[in-house]
Parts: sequence; C-alpha cells; structure tokens
Amino acid sequence: MMRIKAKSEKRGVVLLAFEEGSTAAFSQLIAGRFNIGDEVTQSAFDENSPFAQSYALSKSLAYLKNARTESQVSKYLEKLGILEPEKSITLQRLKEQRYIDDTGYAELFRLTRTEQGMSQSEISSRLSKRGIPSEISQQPTQGADRQSLLRFIERQINAAKSVPPEALKKAIYSKAMSKRFSSDDIAWAISHTQFPNEGPYESWYKPRIEKKMNSYIKKGMQKEQAARNTFFELSIYGISRDEFDEILYSLNSE
Repeated sequence: MMRIKAKSEKRGVVLLAFEEGSTAAFSQLIAGRFNIGDEVTQSAFDENSPFAQSYALSKSLAYLKNARTESQVSKYLEKLGILEPEKSITLQRLKEQRYIDDTGYAELFRLTRTEQGMSQSEISSRLSKRGIPSEISQQPTQGADRQSLLRFIERQINAAKSVPPEALKKAIYSKAMSKRFSSDDIAWAISHTQFPNEGPYESWYKPRIEKKMNSYIKKGMQKEQAARNTFFELSIYGISRDEFDEILYSLNSE
C-alpha cells in the first residue's frame, strides 16, 4: 500500500502523489474514494489498470505524431503518472504496432543527419542521448563521414564571403574537428573539393591590399601606417607578414 501525499485533477484525470515519490494517474471514479493521507491498496491499482492503460495509450499516440524513441515515450509516460505494469504493457503494444521502432528511428536519423553534414560520431552520440541502445546507435554507414564532410564543406563555401581559399580551408578544418570528424577524413574531403578562386595567394590578396592601401592614403594616412592597418585587416584571413610585404613590394614596383 502507498500513502497519498497530494491529489490533483487535470482534464478528467486525477494524479495521486505518494509519499514514496511516485505519481499515479487514476480515474475520477476510483480516485474519489481516497483523500490525502489515505493508503491506496493494490486492489485499487488493479481496478484502475484498464483506465491507466487506455489513458497511457491515447496520450502516447498523440505524443507519437512526431517520431520518438522507446526511451522518450517511457519518460513521457512516467511524467503522466503511468506506473508499472501499465507502462511496460503500453510500450509493448506500441512496439508491436510499429508506433515505436528504435532501429527505424536510428536509420532515418542517421540518414538525415548525414545529409546535413554531421559526423557519424556525433550522430551516435545524439542517438544515445535519445535513449537508443548502443548496439543500434553505434552502427555508422561505411564511408558516410566522407560524404557528410563533402556536404559540410559545400555549405561552408556557400556561406563564406570574400574568404581566400587557404584561410577557408583552415576554418573548415577547425570546424570539422569540433564536430568529431577524423583528421584523415577531413584531409580527404578538402583534397576532393574545388574551392572558389583557388590559386596562388597573390591572386586573392593583391587587389584587396591595393584597394585598402589606396583608401587609407586618400584619407591622408602615411604609407607606413596604411600598410600596418591593411595588414591588420587582412591578417584574419591567414596572410603572413612576409607574404604581405612581398605583395606590397610588387605593387610599389609596378
């Protein structure tokens, strides 16, 4: 028997909170027999079982309008006040009718996240957090990381604005590492990607150095200060001081 600590009603369902910490959903008819401080017998739980199963099933079906894992549904039922054995009975019925299918959920999740450019390691981690068993969550598709990386790099290139290829490659490498891709796969994907404006670094930096230098000089700035400001602005893209000075020298020699 369990002693009632609190009692509340919501949309025709009475929630009985017990001193031992659990909460159970009861029908109004059966819960109406009890007050706070009363002990609920096992026979009352047995009598309430058909209501609890029906309530659990209807709420689960509404919850499953979006794909869910067995673990997610289980936690949801606990919040509703569905105790054992009704919770296990409901989960089993949902699995038999394929409303819950952890394997199918994992396959679809892995497919969509791979298309989005997520690493297999990250996908497995997210599946585990959703309660997918390790024997299912840790089944990456052969070569999937490299395909994910190619899509990831493509999005990074499309999002980049006026970034030189070498600087973009460094940024992509850093971001890909943070997403748990392996260094070998990143190197492979970068080597199999055609970056825009790829060529000698001068082809990207030279016109920008010239434009910024002229802009500063027109404002009355001395060449030395204009060069310092221009280098400072472009250094975020990965150009070294030696490379900058070499391009600046060639401009002055023209």
